[in-house]
Amino acid sequence: MKDKELLEMNIADTIIERPIGFNIGSQQFYLYPPTLGMTYHLAGLFKSLGADARLVSTNPYLEAIRLCTEKKEVVCRILSNFTFNRKEDVFDSVKIEARTKEFSELEVEELATMFTIVLSGDNTEEFIKFFGIDKEDSRGIAYEQEKGKQLATQEDLKKVTELIENIKSEIRDISYKKQDKFIQFKEAVIDFNLSVRLLVEYNIKDISVTNTISPSSEKIRNKLSDLQFRFGESSHLLGKISIYSEKDDEEWVAKMHQTFNKILPLYKLTITMLDSCALCADNILKFRNENVDSIHIYNDYNNIINQFVPKRNEIEKDAHNAINEIEALTKEKLNIKYNS
Repeated sequence: MKDKELLEMNIADTIIERPIGFNIGSQQFYLYPPTLGMTYHLAGLFKSLGADARLVSTNPYLEAIRLCTEKKEVVCRILSNFTFNRKEDVFDSVKIEARTKEFSELEVEELATMFTIVLSGDNTEEFIKFFGIDKEDSRGIAYEQEKGKQLATQEDLKKVTELIENIKSEIRDISYKKQDKFIQFKEAVIDFNLSVRLLVEYNIKDISVTNTISPSSEKIRNKLSDLQFRFGESSHLLGKISIYSEKDDEEWVAKMHQTFNKILPLYKLTITMLDSCALCADNILKFRNENVDSIHIYNDYNNIINQFVPKRNEIEKDAHNAINEIEALTKEKLNIKYNS
């Protein structure tokens, strides 16, 4: 889907205040777009999170995982506010506390899936560029100076109102045609199937960066970051499947989560090995620069890899079986739901 089409859909959701629905057990909840008042109301909570703006921009799911692990209570409180659409509910401490407690019982991965939507929800700068408001800004300032006052005339207000109504009408048409939950679910299922296969058969399997006489900690850490990013991408797509699923998809979605979890042991083992190799590579370089014998560090490095290989062989089959199960589940759902 093209970036412009995605942006149009985001604008549609913002203007018509479309909430995003999700299920927790048998209960249905919605995340509502924040109003200006809500933004100010929650400013203190967001500030206390200490979110990494760079990670939010590049990989919001990974940052959401970190925040949900380290600041779970704050995250649950923020999410509870986003699930109410009336001001009296937002300021009802009893309701907020009850829902915060309910969310706190969820697993970190479930919370992160929802909180990623909140972290990724600010598209103000994109909207400004899309509508050309940034280009009109200088002319708008000159216009106000020329008129010598801040109040618009009746004619100005009429034109602005007509423009807004026209935009709303056009955006609604775009939204009804393209923001189709049915289609979003299908795209997420297909993308997740491909992402998981690449994760297991290429991203996790390729550890060639460690098989060298002079290991580079920079290259190993780059591989580590890439692997974490790819895993986060697969997790995010699985989260989208949950969000766009319907009531009769619940059992199937649960199977997908259970099957994806079978990949975790291999992923965690590989991450631990890469991290240990990077530390050893740092020490090798340090000893070499200081003209100190580093043979024992080389031995430690080789031991890490030698111990990793048999452990990987033991659990690698489970990961490969998992991707075959995911592919079978994908075909089953596409056949039943989409006749494809």
